[in-house]
Amino acid sequence: MGKSAPKRRRRRWILLAASLSLLLAALDQRLTTTTYRLACPKLRQPVCMLLLTDLHSSHFGEGQRRLVERIDRERPDLILLVGDIYEVKRPEGPVVDLLEAISPRYPCYFVTGNHEACSARLGEILALFDQYGVRTLAGEGLAVEVGEQRLYLCGIDDPAIPGGNRHQLEAALAAREEGLYTVLMAHRPERFADYAAHPIDLVAAGHAHGGQWRIPLLLDGLYAPNQGFFPDYTSGVHVLEGTSMVVGRGVYLEERVVPRIFNRPEVVVIRLEPEA
Repeated sequence: MGKSAPKRRRRRWILLAASLSLLLAALDQRLTTTTYRLACPKLRQPVCMLLLTDLHSSHFGEGQRRLVERIDRERPDLILLVGDIYEVKRPEGPVVDLLEAISPRYPCYFVTGNHEACSARLGEILALFDQYGVRTLAGEGLAVEVGEQRLYLCGIDDPAIPGGNRHQLEAALAAREEGLYTVLMAHRPERFADYAAHPIDLVAAGHAHGGQWRIPLLLDGLYAPNQGFFPDYTSGVHVLEGTSMVVGRGVYLEERVVPRIFNRPEVVVIRLEPEA
């Protein structure tokens, strides 16, 4: 009997330590970087795109240092800001700091998310991005030079934009040249079937917040806006009818009652590689 009590106490301490470790891992909000590599026969040279979505004006140290360091580490050819970067309920300082740091060094493009599109301050938000030389794509596209090649980059507003975005996708593709690798920036991933019905090679999306609660190897997200419970598109690479879609989990720091679980703020790197 005397020996069994210390063993029980030891097991309890081990169980407590394991539980605390699991809890800390589940609630970890340190930045992480996820890299996806896609084979692209239309390209002659590699292209590195960095996807940032759902920042919601989160703060990552003075001058956004922790976030900017991760961006600089990748040296992207293009930065895609795929909506909900600006949160009107928070100070705009973190967004200003980010734009000041990245816009002089990298070509940056932006599309609205639902938080910008629904805001009464939409005009001010768009003016801020324009002030820092960030190109907003709202039902339009352009040929972008990367090295000695071109690709077609286009974008659409979030559907919540005043007047809606019903005809923006067709307008965004109107100037597309046949044969150019085509990238669409669109905040909402649940409309993937609509995107894939058009001549688009890659969609960059966000909005789903990684499904909020994740369980490694078991659950790829419990709930996502506009998809409901057990959503299909919360993160990663998805392919439909020859179109690929990369969904970012979002780079925001959770400050709500419902935390992110096993769902760290994520910087997404998309490396487009010519087929050998």
